[in-house]
Amino acid sequence: MAGASLLAWWAVAFHPSNSRLWMVPVGLVLACTPPVVYLALSFSSQPPSSAACVRVDDVLH
Repeated sequence: MAGASLLAWWAVAFHPSNSRLWMVPVGLVLACTPPVVYLALSFSSQPPSSAACVRVDDVLH
């Protein structure tokens, strides 16, 4: 939310003069980091496939 707000503010206030260009990469990092973290956490919490799992009963018998 902060990244999108920063980019919108830069686009309205500073884009015509191309000043304060540091705000663009900072805004992109702030805007893109939460979705990347969410996707990484959601993919890492998925259980492994059944082919990779070994049941304890199969090992003991």
